[in-house]
Amino acid sequence: MRFVVLLILMSCSITVFAQTPGYMGKRFGAGYGAYASPGYIGSAGATPVNIQHEAFVEFVTKKRFSIGLSVKAYKAIYANTRYVNVLDNNSSSNDQIDKHPSGVTNIRAKNYMLYFKFFGKHYLAPWGRYFIMGATLNTFNSTYDPDHMNVGTESSPSYSNGYTHSGYVSYSDFGPAKQSFKKFDVMIGWGRSRIVADRITIDYGFNVNLWAFTATVFDAPDDDIGEKILLPDKYISTISAARIRGVNRFNIFCKIGILLF
Repeated sequence: MRFVVLLILMSCSITVFAQTPGYMGKRFGAGYGAYASPGYIGSAGATPVNIQHEAFVEFVTKKRFSIGLSVKAYKAIYANTRYVNVLDNNSSSNDQIDKHPSGVTNIRAKNYMLYFKFFGKHYLAPWGRYFIMGATLNTFNSTYDPDHMNVGTESSPSYSNGYTHSGYVSYSDFGPAKQSFKKFDVMIGWGRSRIVADRITIDYGFNVNLWAFTATVFDAPDDDIGEKILLPDKYISTISAARIRGVNRFNIFCKIGILLF
């Protein structure tokens, strides 16, 4: 009789443990992640790969569901390959010599994300295969140096004393030297999490930002679709947003974390 009672108690304890959210009762974790995506057309820099660094926290709320918060930081450079029309903002009768500005645009960005993981029916969060989706806020600051970023124009010829005169004028007014922007997007992805020594998590997979991915057709060329040339006051905002979409369009990731409690 005592043996039967003991078996019942053991069965109940195993059942309760199996229904407890988390891995071995651990529900809260934190860690670091690295994201990589192919270099974007128009990028400049030492490598053709975009790298993002992430800090994240996650909390398991149900057996196959967890919620997380993360912030990713990264830098990007744009080589100013989009064409610009400086004459419409210039009252002079100059002719534009250069199609696109010289120099580069530097971008520093942070992505803030609230995300949810849905684990497969044969797994127990935070372990196993999962589908992930979330909302992201992309914030970025773009800077340029007016001394290096400019477009050459040439004044119309004039005649005096039997000579033809023309002059070279450099146009470098693309708005404030530092400009800040915010963009929203929706992320989806698939991944897998493994647990080592009952505490260390190793996470890997890939994700897609839906709006950035949808806008691929508009960001692909470095010149302009439909010959729509950018004006100087819209140049920084347009090329910066396109560069940020290029970084976030598609990423593979690897994350390492620790289950705290």
